[in-house]
Amino acid sequence: MDWATLLVNFWIYFGLMLIVALSINWVWGWAGLPFLGSSVPVMVGGFTVSAVTCRVVYLIASAAGAGLLSWGEEGWIINSEFNSGLAEQWLKSRPLLCVALIFSSLVLAFILGGVMGWLVARPGLGRGTVYVGIASFVLSDLVALLGREVAWFSGGAYGVFVPDLLVFAGGAGVYVLLGLVLLVSALVFLLFRLVKASPFGRTVVAVRDSPVAASGLGKNVVVVQGWAVFLGSGAMGVAGCLYAVHMDFVFQGNYGAGFWTMWPLLMALVGGFTRDAGVVLGVLLVQGLRYLLILNSSIIRDHLFFPLAYLESLELGALMLVFLTLYPRGLKRFWARLEKEPATESNQT
Repeated sequence: MDWATLLVNFWIYFGLMLIVALSINWVWGWAGLPFLGSSVPVMVGGFTVSAVTCRVVYLIASAAGAGLLSWGEEGWIINSEFNSGLAEQWLKSRPLLCVALIFSSLVLAFILGGVMGWLVARPGLGRGTVYVGIASFVLSDLVALLGREVAWFSGGAYGVFVPDLLVFAGGAGVYVLLGLVLLVSALVFLLFRLVKASPFGRTVVAVRDSPVAASGLGKNVVVVQGWAVFLGSGAMGVAGCLYAVHMDFVFQGNYGAGFWTMWPLLMALVGGFTRDAGVVLGVLLVQGLRYLLILNSSIIRDHLFFPLAYLESLELGALMLVFLTLYPRGLKRFWARLEKEPATESNQT
């Protein structure tokens, strides 16, 4: 077993899940909106790389005479692997272009992810939290269907290869990606901390606690909730973009609701909603349990009477039940004790 690769992947997925969990914590915990469409902006972030960034690379490389095969209509899927490999070779000596493409992809993924998240939540905004959950859950399936059926986005049921935008780093590309993911996750953490302390953050809380009173004070409830969903969904789109850069392959099936909605939701639940530091601990704990299952998969496989693929789903369901029934407030008690201990010591002194 390659422990170095395992550890790098652990921290890459930790950073990706942290971005989504922090976004869920913002939309669910701070804005009070049970948004169940997290997989949609994450998927849109991945489609940003395949449908936009990849085509931009092909367009520039073709104009420079890179010798790409046809990448329109059927060639978009059939020649995907060859064209992406050839584009990587062309990008290898152009690090500045690669950095510009990564940065522009992240910005565009934030915008498109925010817009799509707002669209799936819009029918329920201003109508009550239950309607937001229903609308986002139902419409997320519709968006997933479009991702499977419309080949223009990501190759439909086949998927498409995308050029490695970190090819300029050579063998150290995975470590550059790790640093990028952790940097972006730290920026997202700081972003939500700043927004929560801002006048807009306090307005979101006012709308959450009493929509009628906020409306009476001149606040447009639908607009405030819409911007809250846009901000959280935009951050989720960034996670989807980074995931596509990591995989070098975009396929709708890789952006399922089970992985990109339920697991981050569990992590936010474990950490305790509204507390960003608790979410970090929740992501670390749950991600550690997931990888513990992966490390012991060969041992567990010998004692199961059903496919191992279902075991991760069973772990998700079991952890969700435990925390919903026994620890519905997550690790808030743990954080409260840590906050009380220094005060007690200072009083004694």
